[in-house]
Amino acid sequence: QTINIPLGSDTKLEADETLTLSMGSVSRSGITISDTGTVTIQNDDSAAVTIDNVSVAENVGGGTATVMLRLGNAVQGGFRLDVATSNGTATAGSDYTAISGQQVTFAGTAGETETVTVTLNNDAIAEGDEALTLGMSNLASTSLPVTISDNATVTITDDDQNEETQDISVT
Repeated sequence: QTINIPLGSDTKLEADETLTLSMGSVSRSGITISDTGTVTIQNDDSAAVTIDNVSVAENVGGGTATVMLRLGNAVQGGFRLDVATSNGTATAGSDYTAISGQQVTFAGTAGETETVTVTLNNDAIAEGDEALTLGMSNLASTSLPVTISDNATVTITDDDQNEETQDISVT
């Protein structure tokens, strides 16, 4: 005989789950049957963290750029990851303060957001807009496959005047 068990559906990234079916002692005509079966419900959900790109003037917001990280689907038990900056056209030390291995913790709620602040170095050099990258690595506190491959571009818009000098001759 076939037994159909309706299963619920969700979007939460979680470990595979099991249930046990037990058939109690069934007797008929002197034959007794008792058996147990295990059913594994394989997780088919996924979750990813994305990072928003941001553009900020080098002297706005107290000299900081706030970058938002967003968890798409729920993750059972939550997790941690590290973030770090890397140079693009902006250079750590002169244009911004580097971040290396800063830990960010997610409780695991769908739509959850966390922020990372990059400190900008205001200068008086007219140099054009510059960019750096914020990336993620080192997924921890979970064995679930959370995708952390997204990167953000932080654009530092130059707010300095480029004053041109001209030679003037008087005769």
